[in-house]
Amino acid sequence: MLKLTYTDAEVYIEVLSTPIETAIAQRVTLALRCGETLHVTPNSASFLLAAHLPQLAQLQQLLKQHSGAIALAMADADWVEITLYGSWLSSSPYAHEGVFLIALPAAIERLIYQLWQASVCVQGVRG
Repeated sequence: MLKLTYTDAEVYIEVLSTPIETAIAQRVTLALRCGETLHVTPNSASFLLAAHLPQLAQLQQLLKQHSGAIALAMADADWVEITLYGSWLSSSPYAHEGVFLIALPAAIERLIYQLWQASVCVQGVRG
């Protein structure tokens, strides 16, 4: 499962071995015990990947076999926008901060994570 954490400043991605249903149930339980509101909705999440990474072609090949949960689109000459379709967990239905969860084949999850890590390094170098 991929876990994307959206804060006001950045996106952080993790690969977790927890089943998505378990992760959502744990979040709901935590929110209930803390007396907090938690909205869980089917939604999409997007982030940028550097367009010149060699592994991007590998991701495009894998996506041909597993279409529907992921979309890629050129943002500009340097960046590709990746959109994932999964579950959004947040304090309100309109929140820009929260957690996004999606279950994909392990090879795709690892590759997305590696591409994101490489893109963060590229972004840090370019400023």
